[in-house]
Amino acid sequence: MAGPIGHALIATGVGIAVAVPAVLIYNFFLRRLKLAMADMDDFAHDFDSLAQRSAFAVSREPIAHKHATGVREAS
Repeated sequence: MAGPIGHALIATGVGIAVAVPAVLIYNFFLRRLKLAMADMDDFAHDFDSLAQRSAFAVSREPIAHKHATGVREAS
């Protein structure tokens, strides 16, 4: 009976030895992802408030439509 229990303990030890570094690496990359998302969210908020302060308006018309109405680019 000691043989199968020993094999099970060895398999458990190998499983833990593989799982612990995998979880640490997963948590490292998850933290980096969350920090990157927070930085992008901060940038988007700052850009939106800057655009609102400067009365920046986004035109919903396609650019090709503006050229068709006689508006020409400066050369």
